[in-house]
Amino acid sequence: MKEKIKQKLVCKICGKEFETIRNKKYCSKECTYTQIKLLNASYVLKRKTAIKPIIKVCECCGKEFETTIRNKKYCNPKCCKHNKKPNAIRICKICGKEFETNRKKKYCSKECAYTQIKILSADYMKRKATLKPIILVCKICGKEFETIRKKKYCSEQCYGKNKPIIVKKCNVCGKEFETIRKKKYCSKKCSTIVYKKIYPNRFCKHCGKEFKVSIVNKKYCSHECCYIHIHNIGKNTIKICDNCGKEFETHKNRKRFCCIKCGQEYHTSLKLIPNKIHIICEYCGKVFISEQGTRRKYCSKECSIKSGNMARPRKIRTCEVCGVMFASRNEYKRYCCTNCHKTFLKLGNVLV
Repeated sequence: MKEKIKQKLVCKICGKEFETIRNKKYCSKECTYTQIKLLNASYVLKRKTAIKPIIKVCECCGKEFETTIRNKKYCNPKCCKHNKKPNAIRICKICGKEFETNRKKKYCSKECAYTQIKILSADYMKRKATLKPIILVCKICGKEFETIRKKKYCSEQCYGKNKPIIVKKCNVCGKEFETIRKKKYCSKKCSTIVYKKIYPNRFCKHCGKEFKVSIVNKKYCSHECCYIHIHNIGKNTIKICDNCGKEFETHKNRKRFCCIKCGQEYHTSLKLIPNKIHIICEYCGKVFISEQGTRRKYCSKECSIKSGNMARPRKIRTCEVCGVMFASRNEYKRYCCTNCHKTFLKLGNVLV
């Protein structure tokens, strides 16, 4: 690897000389921040000079002022406050009090507004009660009916009869039928044949009754039959424990042991469970059992904690990229720093 050489450069702001490996322009962060401030100030000045100011007259005081904003009307916020509409004196329509407002108000408070709403609703109900019903004749059936509004039909049936009747053919059975709406099928049976597949009837596995099938894999007529058949409720069977060999009664099909202890002993034993190895603990020297493929070194958590607190010896290794000697406790460390690791990845596992 090529050794990086330090270069002498001059700061563009303060003029000091400094040594660096990289292509820097400034000696410190303060100089960089000053350069950023100068750039921002120059950008603002360019923007202001690019937009030409407009001369306007203030609507409040009448002075002339320059602005880059076209919709500006006042030279100062004080003029904006003074130019508000004056408060007008009005009289409340309900209580008769005088009050000042800038808006088009009719009532002095919310209470007066709510009282006005109540009065209007009461007047509407009185008018509705005083309205006399009118006697009209239905255009289709010829019956006389009383209404407040101007209607033409006495009911919804007569309103539907006024629409034209269309004769159509069913897309499934081919029968002709009369409709007012945009129908394609003559009945619900024909629609279910299209939208839902009809399966033949089946017999329940538990009770033996016939039932209609709406799902392909349905085997029971109800949830109760399914639960009783799966769990064998009311039908205890005799089984033999896989660990101790005792007989026991259960209604479960998957039960293998008579108690919890037998299950734990069975799973910890090595008689029927393969892929187990004897390993020696690195701290205390005891022999313990573990599965193949694991990297266990200690028999318990206490040994692992104690071994971590002890000072492990550091081994001297060489970097595969730059060849520098470095010390580390990790067995799998191959590089002295992150830069060497990145260069190794960039070269595609081919060192120059």
